[in-house]
Amino acid sequence: MSEKLYLGFILAGVYNFSILIFSKLFTNDLGKYDDLFNFNGVIMVILWGMAYISIYKNFRQVPFLNFVFFIEKMYFVIKWVTWMGKNSNNLNNIFKDDILTGIFYTVYGIGDFVFGIFFLAMAISSFKRSSYNAL
Repeated sequence: MSEKLYLGFILAGVYNFSILIFSKLFTNDLGKYDDLFNFNGVIMVILWGMAYISIYKNFRQVPFLNFVFFIEKMYFVIKWVTWMGKNSNNLNNIFKDDILTGIFYTVYGIGDFVFGIFFLAMAISSFKRSSYNAL
């Protein structure tokens, strides 16, 4: 496996930081359509992004944390699938109201799924390469 995998952690952080664009630096209330992304939710997304980047040099030393990142991303995927099931008919209205918000709600779960699988792969790889004994 390439040692350039650390770039995945940086990209995951940048992906999370992109919420600043979609929230227009906190001036657009993404929480209008889902409480998960109110002001405090946006702050939490940014903090998770900071956490991903914080381990990019040492990700192999923290396999359990990689697994936590996987679980966190799958939580957002489940929330997105549920939200889409209830609101997909409203997406046209959301796009009319604000195109960035429409794009955000259309794609955020896809990105979370991709990075979730990345974190799971890193957890498995790190467990295999480390001296951790499974619980």
